Parts: sequence; C-alpha cells; structure tokens
Amino acid sequence: MGNESTAMKLAENIGKMAESLSTLKDSPFNRKLLVLYIHDSTKLGKQQINAVLDALEAFTDEFGEEE
Repeated sequence: MGNESTAMKLAENIGKMAESLSTLKDSPFNRKLLVLYIHDSTKLGKQQINAVLDALEAFTDEFGEEE
C-alpha cells in the first residue's frame, strides 16, 4: 500500500512539473532567463542546465503521452 501511495504522489508531482514547464514556455519569463538565474545561483554550466531542462521536458512529454 505504501508503494501505491508513493507512486501516486510521484505521478501527481510529475504532472505538476509538466504543467509548470508548459506555463514557463508560454510566459514572458523565458528559458534564457531561467538558465541565467540557475547559472548565477548554482554556478553550474549553462550547457548542463540546458541538458537538464531538455531532459525534464522530454520526460514530462513522455509522461503526458502515457496518461
């Protein structure tokens, strides 16, 4: 039973993440600004940040197809 609730919470959070990424795409707060903010806050490389954002987008797209 614990695994089911964990899986349900994970699915719910992935859905929220997908909605957030979709909202981000449609807002004036664009990806370049997000990358710059993350870079400044974490000192991670911009290529790494873009790779993570691309992976999140692909993941949420794939998740959306399965629903």
